[in-house]
Amino acid sequence: DEWWEVQAQLLLLSAQLLSKLNTAGHHEGLGDENDDRSASSKVADPTAEELGDANEEAIASLLAIIDRLFVVSSSKNVLQVGLSALVHLLSDYTNLLPMFVTVLLDQPPALRQRLLYPPVESEAAVSPDR
Repeated sequence: DEWWEVQAQLLLLSAQLLSKLNTAGHHEGLGDENDDRSASSKVADPTAEELGDANEEAIASLLAIIDRLFVVSSSKNVLQVGLSALVHLLSDYTNLLPMFVTVLLDQPPALRQRLLYPPVESEAAVSPDR
């Protein structure tokens, strides 16, 4: 879709779903270590294997959406949303890191500063006790 709002929402949704799938994958991995079933019964369980394959396919699809939308030629608004949404995924999806850094460095200084530094309280702001 050509509308930046739709693209931004797709980036947000993709980032959220990747986060959920990643969390589910970590919990699934922890459960395997504490499971009392034998290794042979785990291999014979096609449901768990199919679920893992489905998760991998979903992750690949979500990463493809992100790769298509999160490029330097996208709207600055889309990129700002993408930078905010994807930063939490960088440790788990290091393949996003090169484009993330490229997009971040390509942002105008004011937009980059808005992401990297907390807002400065204005001296003209009215204090609550007035």
